Amino acid sequence: MMISKILFPTDGSELAKKAVPHVIKMAEKYQATVLIVNVYQLPSELAGIVSTYSSTYSYISEMERNLREYGDEITKECQSEMVSNGIHCQTLLLKGEVGPAIADTIESEKCDLVVISRRGFGTVKSLLLGSVSDYLIHHVKCPVLLVN
Repeated sequence: MMISKILFPTDGSELAKKAVPHVIKMAEKYQATVLIVNVYQLPSELAGIVSTYSSTYSYISEMERNLREYGDEITKECQSEMVSNGIHCQTLLLKGEVGPAIADTIESEKCDLVVISRRGFGTVKSLLLGSVSDYLIHHVKCPVLLVN
């Protein structure tokens, strides 16, 4: 199996940070490039508020800017750790629904492997809410490595 590009989606959580050593090991083993991705999403409820109350637009713009800055901070921190381990990597910050945005990026970037941490939800909550890792397992064509 040839692996030249690994996608690593991260939200900066402790679970995601636990996956970094696994990403590094896989990248070293296959001499692969890592694409570090963070996806931010504004709550869907805000769309109605903006159209109803235009005065809240600046608040929502500030919220989006903060989400972008946080996502940039997360990806840069992860990139720094990987570079210090000799891994060639890139970062990408996306806006949208998390699962579909990552799946689209896997396809457009021609990634050979996804390494992602599983969510810490309990069984019932996972059934009700789903998870990004579950979405990817069912919607992408490349292998998905789940890290506990």
